[in-house]
Amino acid sequence: MFRKKRKGNGIAPLTSNFKQIFKYQPNNLLQKIRILSDEEDFKTIKKLLKILTEYISLKEASENLLDSKYDFKNRNSNFMNIFHQICRTFGIEIAYSDFNKEFNINEQNLILDTWNHSRIITNLQNINEENILKPVSNINNYYIFPLDIVLCSGGNHSQLSGMIQKKGISHISRVADLSCLYPYIRFDGEKFIDIHNPNNFWDVESELELFSGVFFEIGRILKKHPSYFDLNLLEKLG
Repeated sequence: MFRKKRKGNGIAPLTSNFKQIFKYQPNNLLQKIRILSDEEDFKTIKKLLKILTEYISLKEASENLLDSKYDFKNRNSNFMNIFHQICRTFGIEIAYSDFNKEFNINEQNLILDTWNHSRIITNLQNINEENILKPVSNINNYYIFPLDIVLCSGGNHSQLSGMIQKKGISHISRVADLSCLYPYIRFDGEKFIDIHNPNNFWDVESELELFSGVFFEIGRILKKHPSYFDLNLLEKLG
């Protein structure tokens, strides 16, 4: 999924798959977010993040509904694997902490992994106006700091139903802090690059991996603005 490259000139040829992924120009968005953050227009930044996370969640759900041979290698649950792999290279670990917070289903930038098309339909039937989504034991979400996104690892299909009808309450149980990675890597719009040795880099080979890089650099911007984040969260992270 995620291949490390070592090239003396730091250049790797793009495959046709890469060219398809790189029809996007993420650096344009990152520059706009830098401007918005300097203006402290945090509401607009949150709306932009919402567009991206809902696209990721709904794209996977749509593909799963339409394709009985859905490629599980591209599941959204692989989002954090990218960062764990890079951490192993540098001998560092992402810090996880307990953090309990309820939220309106449309309040957070939620990435869902709706891997089962039958469960998508069943939950759309069962989570409805008479049975609105509420926090239950099978729902498990964790907040990724400072990316300001929430990744679901349990209760994906029920939360999708809540997202679609724009009603319901969910909860966060943990926080993952990716701050440890910023001194080591950066994302240039096409690949992750070793800051201290630019000849070492990691190509992205899927749309999800590209989005992970975009979110990572958004997090770098947001980290400079503590007022963007929940005060209780910052206190928890110390």
